[in-house]
Amino acid sequence: MISLSDKQINEVYDHLINKGITYPPLIDELLDHLCCLIEEQMEQGAQFQQAFLQAIKQFGPSGIERTQEATIFLLTLQLRKMKKTASILGIIGGVTTILGTLFKVMHWPGANVMLLSGLVITALLFMPFALYVNYKTNQGIRDRATLIAGFTGGILLFVFALFKIMHWPGASALLILSLGELILVFVPLYFVKSYRNKDNRWFDIGSLTVIMSSIIMVLTLYSFNSPSSGYLAAISNLQQQSIQNYISLENQIAASRNELVKMSPDLGDRAQIMFHANKLVTRAFYQYRNQLLSPQYQPDFQYYNQTVQMLQNLAVSKYANWASLYAAVEGLNHGEISQKHHYLIKILDAFPKLMQEISGQNLEPKNVDMAKSISLLPVPEQMGYTSGLLYVNYLNLAEFEFGQFHLELLKMMKNG
Repeated sequence: MISLSDKQINEVYDHLINKGITYPPLIDELLDHLCCLIEEQMEQGAQFQQAFLQAIKQFGPSGIERTQEATIFLLTLQLRKMKKTASILGIIGGVTTILGTLFKVMHWPGANVMLLSGLVITALLFMPFALYVNYKTNQGIRDRATLIAGFTGGILLFVFALFKIMHWPGASALLILSLGELILVFVPLYFVKSYRNKDNRWFDIGSLTVIMSSIIMVLTLYSFNSPSSGYLAAISNLQQQSIQNYISLENQIAASRNELVKMSPDLGDRAQIMFHANKLVTRAFYQYRNQLLSPQYQPDFQYYNQTVQMLQNLAVSKYANWASLYAAVEGLNHGEISQKHHYLIKILDAFPKLMQEISGQNLEPKNVDMAKSISLLPVPEQMGYTSGLLYVNYLNLAEFEFGQFHLELLKMMKNG
């Protein structure tokens, strides 16, 4: 098998350069193709120069030059399509992310879906497309390495933002990974590139300074042991403590109720009515609390209906204050959203009166002005999420205090 010498290969290469072929990947392809054609001609007995001329003729009079023109046109057309696709994805991802952020700040429904969509489009579609376009338009190894490092760090930052906003685990690890790559890989490569480029040196160094300041700002604003993190941890501990306290309170109520059941049928029936009345109110609080925290929440009234039926079976209707409490609970569960706070105030007034009537005791709840206090709050449906949180706190307080009130009444009934 005939193979061309280095001198002959260089002659073919020089011919391509003289024809104006400048695109490196195309030079390699044409050089390999021409050498194969020449070797085939020489195997059939032709001399190198004759075989060389025959190989060139196969491209036509201006075939080699047109090959480069056609190649560059197709590559340019492909890049244009990629740029257009990247631009569309960037606009969609950016606008969706901005809208999702706005909805998140305003606590409007659909915020998480928009944020998720926007960040996914930006990180997983726009950024890879943009990287591909820039990678194709830069030929140097250092330039391409800089692009890959920068875009990869950017993708990881967007993914970190997604995890942070959605409160998914692993956000801190993604932040460390993304900033580590940007600081240790991208910044040094970008600095070397900027320093060697005399024409745009100061412009690139200015851009690098902005990038570094952004990284420092992110590190400053995001602290792994920030006061907000400590505050959230403290709130979580308080919630766990409150849950444990309420469970303990419920166990004490159950024990006192069982003792009354053993003491006499009348005391047992009254204790049962008090228990179910308390559950009726706490369930109504639970439904309203969830509606305040999430407008998309769909109430479930199965337990409520069962509790009402149980109270009817226990002849709760014989108590005069039952009708007012039942009407208030019905309103809180099924009434118009704009009127629910009014029904809540009625429950805070009617429930203690019914419990006093059933128990036969004159004990008042610790916070006797609870209904009056909550009536002074702004209407949550008019004031938004912050006001709703105030109502949630009042509901939690009322639920616990009603439980203590319930327990004290049972103890007084037991002691006669």
